[in-house]
Amino acid sequence: MTFNLASLSFLIWTCCNLVPRSLAHHNWYLNKFEKYPIFNQCSSSIAFGWAMLTGSKKFIQNEDLNRFIETGTMHLFAVSGLHVGFFYMILSVFFKWIYINHKIKLLLKIMMCGTYIFLIGNPYSAIRALLMISMYE
Repeated sequence: MTFNLASLSFLIWTCCNLVPRSLAHHNWYLNKFEKYPIFNQCSSSIAFGWAMLTGSKKFIQNEDLNRFIETGTMHLFAVSGLHVGFFYMILSVFFKWIYINHKIKLLLKIMMCGTYIFLIGNPYSAIRALLMISMYE
């Protein structure tokens, strides 16, 4: 697998083409079918995974939320530098099999981690972790 400008432009064009189309299809299904699966009605395990990944607790049901508060495990849903470290580690394993320049790999991994941090709301601990990873690498 090689990296060149043509493949990068094709990737960007594909993402820019498919994301709006998939959102339009999803909205059409929501309007057309009453019983179309909605993420708000998800199982508790999916809501737990979503909360662990993003730090958002809005999909966890109230009885589960109260259980987490009573047991003192609510801190698991706070996105920290450890989440960014794990995300970077997974990206490193994935990029190990792609044969491109090391500096380009590093730039792509840091940009993906930065996008993840932006999407979860820019917590200070995650930004600090990304800065430390950037300096270490």
